[in-house]
Amino acid sequence: MNLSRLAKGAQVMMHSAVLLKAEVKALQAANEQKKRRERKRKRRIMQGGSLSVREGEDILQSAEVDAQVRIEVASESSRQCGGQGEDHGSVMIQEDPGHMGS
Repeated sequence: MNLSRLAKGAQVMMHSAVLLKAEVKALQAANEQKKRRERKRKRRIMQGGSLSVREGEDILQSAEVDAQVRIEVASESSRQCGGQGEDHGSVMIQEDPGHMGS
């Protein structure tokens, strides 16, 4: 019984790791794209160019996305327990005190 719980816990952890890895990859790609846009925009402004309406809208949208990401990151960190640092939203495996053997 405990072995099956351990195996299930390992599966949950592996699944979470895969999801986190995919999320990190997506965030890194979005971050790189944002950096490229910002470099391009700075270069154009430094050379005396101006922004089009669309580019101005993109800047505003980018700022809104940044603000939303900051809010989401803050809400994720507030879900954790103060003492143990465990996430309330995650699946937690609890050991049954009545089963001491394997």
